[in-house]
Amino acid sequence: MPDERRTGLRERKKARTRAAIQSHALRLFREQGYDSTTVQQIIEEAEVSESTFFRYFPTKAKLYRAVIEQVLTAWLDAARSFDASADPAE
Repeated sequence: MPDERRTGLRERKKARTRAAIQSHALRLFREQGYDSTTVQQIIEEAEVSESTFFRYFPTKAKLYRAVIEQVLTAWLDAARSFDASADPAE
């Protein structure tokens, strides 16, 4: 049984909410920069309440750190799976 099935509905919903907040924040940070992006903009884009946002991320800086960690993890995973001996044409 996949991990997703073993995880309860509540935990899956929490993970989706957290991912939505991070995804919208990443896009806004890229488009506008950290300083120009407000928590209110992230809340509106992620379609969550202010209390929900702050339940997941106590500050915008904590959210930024989580987003950076997510990006770095994805980058490192891609780098680890890179096969330098592979034919570039493939």
